[in-house]
Amino acid sequence: IAEAQGHRNQAILDYRWLALDGATQAAAVGADEALERLDAKQRLTRQQRMQRAEAFAEAGALENVERELELLKDAPGPKVDEADTVAVLARAYYRSRRDYARAAELYGRAAKLSPVGRDRNSYFEASSLSRAHRDSEAIEKYEALVKRFPRSGWADSAHYSAARLRFIDGQWQAAVKAYEDYLKRRPNGRNVESVNYELAVARLAAGQFAQAEVELRLLRSKTKSAFLVPRLLQLEGVAQQGAGKRSAAVETFRRVIAERPLSFEALVAAARLRQLGEPEPPLIAPAPPEPPPEPVRPTLPDKVARLHAVGLDAEAEEQLRQHESELRREYGVRSGEALCQTYGQLRSARRRYQIAHSAVSSDALAVAPSPATAWQWDCIYPQPYEKVVARAEEEHSLPQHFIYAVMRQESAFSATVESPAGAVGLMQIIDPTARNIASELDETYDPSLMRAPAVNVRFGAYYLRRLLDMFGEQPYLAAAAYNAGPHAATRWLHAGEELPLDVFVARIPYTETRGYVYRVMGNWARYTYLAG
Repeated sequence: IAEAQGHRNQAILDYRWLALDGATQAAAVGADEALERLDAKQRLTRQQRMQRAEAFAEAGALENVERELELLKDAPGPKVDEADTVAVLARAYYRSRRDYARAAELYGRAAKLSPVGRDRNSYFEASSLSRAHRDSEAIEKYEALVKRFPRSGWADSAHYSAARLRFIDGQWQAAVKAYEDYLKRRPNGRNVESVNYELAVARLAAGQFAQAEVELRLLRSKTKSAFLVPRLLQLEGVAQQGAGKRSAAVETFRRVIAERPLSFEALVAAARLRQLGEPEPPLIAPAPPEPPPEPVRPTLPDKVARLHAVGLDAEAEEQLRQHESELRREYGVRSGEALCQTYGQLRSARRRYQIAHSAVSSDALAVAPSPATAWQWDCIYPQPYEKVVARAEEEHSLPQHFIYAVMRQESAFSATVESPAGAVGLMQIIDPTARNIASELDETYDPSLMRAPAVNVRFGAYYLRRLLDMFGEQPYLAAAAYNAGPHAATRWLHAGEELPLDVFVARIPYTETRGYVYRVMGNWARYTYLAG
């Protein structure tokens, strides 16, 4: 607009900012050319071209990096070091995930060209080889870096990564030795926390149960995570069982069930008790007897009811938010219950689930639902779009409530949410996956429809069925693959197929995916329990 109105200086300032500071934004396409068109003296220098290349490389925009490096050759200004141009191209290959083998080759070349940044380039050469599934070469490169640059921060990461690759590949004894070496040489290293956890799990996998028990108990005493405590306790029981401490293991497994009812940890603890021939306690204790309270029966405000009646539940939900203060005043100490019950009349559940986090008591969820607490369970484990979900489960022969278990963890029941990675909707489906599903269903793909619950749930259900088929109807593997991708899950399975289920899940090397499996399986247990 500034250019069209003849405000040349303003246009130059805008184009310059886009070209240098906003290069990776869609609006910046062609800004460098427009800048030079308005003023030849504004032609970008080699250093500025390099700045743009680095931004594009970080964004994984390989073609843009190649363009910048080509334009850099004839740009004015001091010459850019060849090692830097090779390294930025390597970064582009690495971040784009196009060709890890090519990234490794380029990083290796950059490391040879200049001593500046050699440790960093050597680290990413090894990392690229690992991502190209050339693990033995990667380990060799990591260990060479540790020897050559022992005090570098990159050497700390390389030392850990070499041990972790053995852990991922199921080389349990070698992983134990490598982790022990890290702790011996780097007691204050950046990766000590991860090493201590993975070492304990590697010991379980290697059959070193007595040492694993000691290390798991120490980890449990130090952790500040309320979620991690029952997981470590359950694994402690596995170590006790493996070490022949039967009575201690039985006591530990019973404690896990009592302290974390209807969780994945409780389910595998119960399975361990069955394995030991011990009677299982209830997976959740009965609620203490108490008289049922007077029912709360709030009605939808008129406008909310009309929006809901014509299927505009997202709009109804937003309209209902304007009445929350009235409901709180009207119902007083039972306002949480009233809000949950009111929102529960809508097909959606986003706001209802948000309210649950402040309205629902953890004590109420520690025992079975009672007439006084059933609303709390329904509020924090809602079942929105019930007909859509039931139809999708039936069409794809999915385990009942598995969609809700995934949906709760993926989107917190928000139909319009989009993640930083571009995953969309209730089931958080990324664009490439959605396109593949549409193709397999022989449908025309419309990205805008991924925010429509019926479409998003159907696509998510189709994908879950495909993953269950791929992984032998094992929901925990399907959940892992849904989060990390089937290639990663297959790799973990190949290296740990003989592991017991609880140890297999504990050794999932991605912290996010490991927690995801625990939570989704716990969600599924609770939804199934509530269904009877």
